[in-house]
This record gives sequence, structure tokens and C-alpha cells, in this order.
Amino acid sequence: MVMLDETLVKAVTARTAAEVIDTNSEAQRKLEFVFGKHTFFSYEKGLFVVEPLQDAKQPNRRLVKRVRLATWADDDRKVLKPIKATSKAKKIEL
Repeated sequence: MVMLDETLVKAVTARTAAEVIDTNSEAQRKLEFVFGKHTFFSYEKGLFVVEPLQDAKQPNRRLVKRVRLATWADDDRKVLKPIKATSKAKKIEL
């Protein structure tokens, strides 16, 4: 479970051009039912969450990795299709 505070949400959205899913929305409740409690982001390729990373050489550096959970099932980007979670080294420095 990774719920981000407002500062981290702003950092992720600024660096990814993604939109955060409103934590009080029906979409958030449905996503939590399927994927567990996280801060969810939608972007051009689908849905992702972030997970913290450790940099052994720079322990004070704040890094996260983007983990894609679903892709868009339609051209209107209204329906998501769950996929096997992928985290292909898309690191984001916060």
C-alpha cells in the first residue's frame, strides 16, 4: 500500500503529465477493491501507481518507480483493462 501525500502527488504529476485519481471518487473505491489502497494516476497509456526506490549510493535521493496496472481498453479512455503489473525502470526523482 502506497498512499502519497499532496506534496508527492504534485511531484509525480509534474514529472509524468499524469492525473491523480480523486481519493474520494467512486473510481478510487473501485480501484482499491481491485488493486488495494494506493494513490492511482491515469495517463495516456492507462493506470499506474508509484512505489518507493532506494538508491544505495545516494540515500537522501527520493526516487519512485512507476508501476503500470492497467491499459485503456477503448479510444475514449473510459474503460481500463487490468494487466500484469509492469515496472519497467521508469524511475521518477521527486
